[in-house]
Amino acid sequence: MIDQLKLIAQESAKKILIEANIKSAPVDIEKIISNLEIEYIETDQAENDLSGFIKRLGKNDKPVIVVNKSHGEQRRRFTAAHELGHYILHSMHDVFVDTTNEKVFFRKKDSSLSVDPKEIQANNFAAELLMPSDMLAKDITDGLPTEDASLNQLVKKLADKYNVSTQAMTVRLGSFLY
Repeated sequence: MIDQLKLIAQESAKKILIEANIKSAPVDIEKIISNLEIEYIETDQAENDLSGFIKRLGKNDKPVIVVNKSHGEQRRRFTAAHELGHYILHSMHDVFVDTTNEKVFFRKKDSSLSVDPKEIQANNFAAELLMPSDMLAKDITDGLPTEDASLNQLVKKLADKYNVSTQAMTVRLGSFLY
């Protein structure tokens, strides 16, 4: 079941990229959110373990993604993409609040334990949206390490290009093996 949820997440992210006509990295996640008429807010009023959330506000039930401004840029980008995944993939009757003490990918303790399917699916959506598999596969082929380059250098180069953390890129590259 988890594999099917991951596939749905990846296909949904690919569809968003096609609709937004995005063909190169880094993906402009704020532009995608804006094009979908979702408000995006970064706040410094959040607890440090609160990464972000999405909810509907006001009389029009306008969707709003709120991200913790005190987190680094790459973390905020992933959180925004993760919350967009909840919007695209899950019922908006719920409010998704993601907290964590971890530094990459997982927004809740349950997600890191592969327990909560919605969190896992939102993480997969975010990974595909920010590090699209087709672009990444081409970059990996074009940038394979030579005798003078290490795998760590390749990960750093790709992370910089996609504007994600090296940890996120490491996890993403690991997913190509499974």
